[in-house]
Parts: sequence; C-alpha cells; structure tokens
Amino acid sequence: MYAVITCLRDEHDLWLVAIAAAICIASALAGFASYHRAVMARRPAAWMIGPGLVAGMGVWATHFMAMLAYQPMLDIGYRLDLTLGSMVAPVLGMTAAFILVRGRPAPALALGGGLIAGASVAVMHFMGVAAVRVPAVVTWDLVLAGIACVIGVAGASLAFMIDQGRARDRRAGPLLMAATICILHFSAMGAVILRPDASMVLDGDLISRQALALATGAAVLLILSAAVVIQLVERLTQRATLGALAGALDSAPSALAFFNGAQRLIFWNAPYAQILELYGVRPHEGLSLTALGQRLVNSEVLQTRLKGASLSRIALDDIVAQGAFPTPDGRVFRIEVGDTPDGGFVLVMHDVTEQTLASEALARARDAAEAASRAKSDFLANMSHEVRTPLNGVLGMAQVMDRHPLCEAQRERLSIIRESGATLLTLLDDVLDIAKIEAGRLELEAQDFDLAARIRAACAPFVPEAEAKGVGFTVEISPALQGHWRGDGARIAQMVSALASNGLKFTERGEVVVRAALQADESGVVITVQDTGVGMAEDDLERLFEAFAQADASATRRHGGAGLGLAMTHRLAGLMGGVLQATSRSGQGSLFTLVLPLERSTVAPGADDEEPLALRILAAEDNRTNQQVLSALLTPLGAELVLADDGQAAVEAFAQGGFDLVLMDIQMPRMNGVEASRAIRALEAERGLPRTPILAVTANVMTHQLQEYTAVGMDDAVAKPLRVEALLQAIVNVLDAAEPAEALSVA
Repeated sequence: MYAVITCLRDEHDLWLVAIAAAICIASALAGFASYHRAVMARRPAAWMIGPGLVAGMGVWATHFMAMLAYQPMLDIGYRLDLTLGSMVAPVLGMTAAFILVRGRPAPALALGGGLIAGASVAVMHFMGVAAVRVPAVVTWDLVLAGIACVIGVAGASLAFMIDQGRARDRRAGPLLMAATICILHFSAMGAVILRPDASMVLDGDLISRQALALATGAAVLLILSAAVVIQLVERLTQRATLGALAGALDSAPSALAFFNGAQRLIFWNAPYAQILELYGVRPHEGLSLTALGQRLVNSEVLQTRLKGASLSRIALDDIVAQGAFPTPDGRVFRIEVGDTPDGGFVLVMHDVTEQTLASEALARARDAAEAASRAKSDFLANMSHEVRTPLNGVLGMAQVMDRHPLCEAQRERLSIIRESGATLLTLLDDVLDIAKIEAGRLELEAQDFDLAARIRAACAPFVPEAEAKGVGFTVEISPALQGHWRGDGARIAQMVSALASNGLKFTERGEVVVRAALQADESGVVITVQDTGVGMAEDDLERLFEAFAQADASATRRHGGAGLGLAMTHRLAGLMGGVLQATSRSGQGSLFTLVLPLERSTVAPGADDEEPLALRILAAEDNRTNQQVLSALLTPLGAELVLADDGQAAVEAFAQGGFDLVLMDIQMPRMNGVEASRAIRALEAERGLPRTPILAVTANVMTHQLQEYTAVGMDDAVAKPLRVEALLQAIVNVLDAAEPAEALSVA
C-alpha cells in the first residue's frame, strides 16, 4: 500500500490522475447503461458489441491517461503495436462478459462475466506497460503485481454480481467496476521498479507522449461518440417501438402508464390521460410521481388513502391493497402495479365499474333474500306455535278420551277427530321440514334403530285404509335387513310413510307393495313402493318432486293432498346422500325407488316399549288446556305432576326441591322457558344440587330454537301437539342419560 501511495504522490500528475478516474467512471456508467437498455429491449448478442466497445475503450483510455500522468523523470516512448494491441483486449473482454451475462440473474454467470472482464483489464494493463520504453531496467514487485490482478478479477466479478442482483441504484455495479480498474492500474504501477541506465537509448520509431495524448483524446472522443450514438439509437428504437404500440394501447380498455427508475412518466395511453384530465392534470413526459401526487390534491379518495403521505411507489402498493379506486366521473378502477427490470414500474388501471355495480346488486339481492328467508322462518316459527298450541289440546284430549269406555258412535267420531288432527299435524310438519331444508337448517340425527321395525310401523296405519278401499297392501322386507342400522330412523320412517300414503291415495284397485332390500353391492338399502293406481304421464314426472305440485292440479281433482310429501321425501333423500326416483305410465301405476347409503350398527338400541313412570314432575305451562292435557296424559301413568303457570313460578317451585324432571314450555308470561331454565341451572350450581333433567315442551322446534334450548341447559325437546308415545320416549331418554339414573319403575 505504501508503494502505491508513494508512486501516486511522487511519480504522477494528480490532475491527470483525476481525469483518468473521471474517464473510467464515465465510460463504465455509459457502457453498463447501454448494456441495460439492450437487455431490456431483448436485443440479440450482437448488440452487446456497443456496450463492450464503450466500456473497453474506457478502460484503455483510463490506462493511457494514467500513463500520461506517470512522470518518472525519464524519457518515455511507447511501442505502437503493443499500444494498439492493448486496446483490443478490454474491448473483447467486456463484450464477452456482457454477452455471457445478458441480464440473466444467475450468480455463476455473473461470476464468469466478472472473471472475463477482470482478466481482460489485467491483460490490457500489462500489455500497455510492456509498450512503455524508458532508459532504465524494469523489474517488478511480483507480490504487489499479483495482488493487483486478484483485486481486478475479484472486483469485476463482484461488480457484475451486484449489477445482476437488481440493486435499486443501477450505478452501484458500474462504480465498483470503475474503482476496481483504477485500483488495479495504480497497484500494478506501484509494483514497477525502474533502475535508470544511461547507456540505454530509446528507438526512434516509438510513439511520443504527445502522440499518446492525442490518441487518448481520440479514444475519449470515440467513447463519448459511441455512447451518444448508442443512446440515440436506443432512444429512437424505443420511440419507434412505443409509437408502433401507441395506437393499439390507446384503444385498450385499460389505462396504462410507464414510469422509469427515477419514477418519472415516460409513456401513457389515451385512457390514462383521460383519467388524469378528470383531476385537471395533463400528462407529459418526465412528470414525476411525486409531482403527480401533488397535482391530485383535489381527490378526496386519494388523500384519504394516502393519509397525508406523498405519492410514491410504496404508497401505490398501499392504494392497490385497499381495493377499488373510484374516480370523479363515477367509475371504479382496479389498480395493478408491476416492476420493470430498470427499477421502474408499469401502472395499469382496469375499469371494473360494471363488475362493481353487479357485485353490489348481487349483495343487495343476497341480503334481501336472506331477509326474506329470515322473515319466512320467523313467520313459520310463529305460525307453528300458534297452530300447534290449540292442536295440542285437540289431539291430547282425544288421546285421553280414547282410554275411556266409549260407545261405537263416540269412538268413531273420536277417530275422525284424531285422524283429522293427525293429518293437520303431518301437513304442518311437512311445511316446516320444507322450510328447514330450504334454509339449510334441517339437521339429521345418527342413531341406532331397527330398520325393519320402523318400516313396518310406518306402513301399519295404511293397512286399515287399504282394506276399506278393497286394495291389497303388502310389506316385504328382506331377511338381510334384519337387525339394527345407523341413521335417522325417524326421518326414514317419515319418507316411507309419505311414499306409502301417496301410493295408496292414487290406487283405487289392485295393490300397493312396499319392498325393502340390500343394494346389490351391499353399500346401502333400497326401498321401493309400487302401486297399480292411476299413474301419470311422462311430462308430469318432471315436476313431481316440486313443493305443492301434483299431476292433477285442477280445482276438481279427485285426490286431495298439499303436494308436500314427495317433495319433502326427495329432499330428505338428498340430505342423506341418497336418491329418490320415479317411473310411471298413465293408467298403469307408479314405482318409487328410494336408495339410502345406510351402515349397519354394531350396538343394538334399548327396548322401545313404553313404560309407565313413577316420578315427581314439575310442568311449567301457561295454557290451561295444555295443563289439562299434561295431567290427563301423565297422571294415569303414576306421575305426580306439579303445575306452574309461568317461568317465574316454575323457578320458585323448583327451589322447594324434590323433582325428578322438569317439563318446560317456552312462550310464557313474566319469565319465558329459556330464562327459567337458565335460572334453574344457576340455582343448582349455587346450592351444589344434582342436575335435574329439563325437557322443553313447545311448538317452537326449528333448528336454531333447539340449539338455543341446548345452550341454556335443556336436555331435549318434544314438539306440540303432544303425542303420548313421543313424550314418554323423550322422558325415558333424558332420565336414562342423567347421572345418577333417575328412579324408573315398571307398572
């Protein structure tokens, strides 16, 4: 290092050294800039000759300008052949390096290009020094010379790697290359050792320092000319390319703007200019992004999104992340920003006004549909409660009366009452089920059940009706179905009942046959209902499973019904992963095929027989008729029933203790059933009492309502109108599930 500093201080003209350094920096920047433009334009390898010529001539001019600054107090001459030959090496080396790398971000390529460039600079330097003739003996400090070569190769490699690393400042690589060339030169010059020899005489055909100065000046002029020509050609080529694209881009539906690495506008299309004109801004080449932001201060949307910050490349990313961008003329744009290899970016604005309006309309329609669905659900829930409550009294008392001695005429009239009430209840259940399915609220239960028994039980009520009509009614169940299965047995029985009812309703003569068997691949169960009734035309099959639809929809149709049974069965089958299909011919009957993917159960459920209860039961019920129904149903079975007129009275009665079960109505004055159940659970926790089962007895049995009951601590729910079998089964279930088990006696 000392030798280098001494060489610079004592043997060089520092002004010329500074000029040499300036030439080196300028040529490196110009050469790399030309290289980058050629890469961006995707020029062929031959275009790298221009950048290589500028950078290589700059290296040569730097060396010989520094040699002019070298003043060892001796006469100096230069061999013409070696001087010219030293010019070839850096031009070829820099050109080869640019061709090898060519914008490909591969470290190995950048390293290879740097090795070639650094080696060519070293070759050029030592050839240039070899061209020097002085009356002295020249020797070398080989260590320092070797260090100079290593610095040259390593620095050039690092310069290419930095340049190919997509640094934000494109000047970093070229400046490092210039520094490397200067360090290599002066380090190598520091390694030169001259021993003057008066006996040595310079040849007469050498190049003088004046001639070398002229040659160096010519080289510098050539470098500048080449750089200007290359830049001019690139600029003209760029303008020609942009001009060719301008017409097509002006007709593009999206607004386009190109900003260079300095974030200045260099190109835009007509839609982009039209958008800026909405803000009173006329675009022009060189308009900076910051200045553009300052011109858009009248945009409330832009200022809101910038939040006081100036418009920049980073701020653009924030605006893009915030979504659609409205303009003063009512349009909405989606902005995209893409970076370019030179550090600039492309701004694209897509007009999404129609899509936005469509999305908003769709959202409004969705909200309206959801509101309508909620209103329908609320209406059905209210109607369910209002209809089930009086129907509970009708059917409950009918069941009670059926247990007393009656004459034949009374029993026949009572039968009509029960059948009519049951029909009305079935219709109500079907309507609610359809509503639940449409709202996506119907939930299926997975329980163990006896499939054969459920099918027989579902078909049993139709045997007397078939006998009365003189129609055969047969149930055939394959032995392979015996045993217990896993699924929603109640819903399967509901579907079988609907299919059997439909077949019998449209059959005046012949028979109805219900068959159940395994699928051929044993993956599920196939249940068919075949009748010899009126059948239907092929056109009627297309709307057979629509709600409230029938083959004969005229006001004078012979067969009644609301047209819900088949629709509900079809949708239930779909929810279970199965399928319901129908085939029919007019006058020849119909065949309905229900396929369900059921699995066998490994655990047999307990006995389903009804067992009389010996329990002390608290019943919260505000309706007098329903109180009488509960008393009439439960008292004969040995239950001690304590009635409470509302939820508050029920909580006060429960506080006295001694109850095995609570039957809780929901809609009651002072305190409703949900609040009362919550209070009872709180009372148990406060006193450390064992948990008493609470059974909701209500007409409000939609899915979201049942979930609310469970959330406050209720154990199960029984729907009104009450059916004694369903009530007793629910009581047995909640008592069996209680810990410790409640007292349960068999009469």
